[in-house]
Amino acid sequence: MSLAAGLRPNLGSPMKERTLFLLRHAKAVPAEAGGDDRDRVLSPRGRRQAGALAAWFRDSGLNPQRALASPAARTRETVEIVRTGFAHPAEIEFDPVLYLATWPAILERIRRVPESCLSLLVVGHNPGLHELAVSLAVMTPSKKRHALTAKFPTGALARFRVERPWRDFNRASIGLVEALSPADLDPGEAAED
Repeated sequence: MSLAAGLRPNLGSPMKERTLFLLRHAKAVPAEAGGDDRDRVLSPRGRRQAGALAAWFRDSGLNPQRALASPAARTRETVEIVRTGFAHPAEIEFDPVLYLATWPAILERIRRVPESCLSLLVVGHNPGLHELAVSLAVMTPSKKRHALTAKFPTGALARFRVERPWRDFNRASIGLVEALSPADLDPGEAAED
């Protein structure tokens, strides 16, 4: 070993890139008069959407290490179906803070994720989830983010690359990799819109 190599300072390991998935729950049954919104379950169409998402995760080889989700019945069901496509089990937490949360509340919750987590799935509701996705994609070239800004329907998924720790990532350190609608995952879905 040369003297110069032996005197190099220890700069630590390079920052590990993280992946953030934002997923709007799949299609739910309509609210019943006098019923609790939290109790709405997935419709048959929603179960198909969630199944298509599970297949996408399985085929892509992407596997969230953790999932944070609203405790509403429709988000719980979405997570339970989607997780069947994960190659490895993910730690799942149903957090009441995420039920109909605003985008700043969702962002604050993400910033509390342990740094050891390199891949995070957040399952929630609009408008907060869509507003967060659009806000995070602001530095992404407009052509790539166009579909995301137009709408974020039930069963939509946005995948971001995050280059800083969860606790302090910002718009400059995150990039939209892809935005998928249910029609992108299941051609039959487009006919139902």
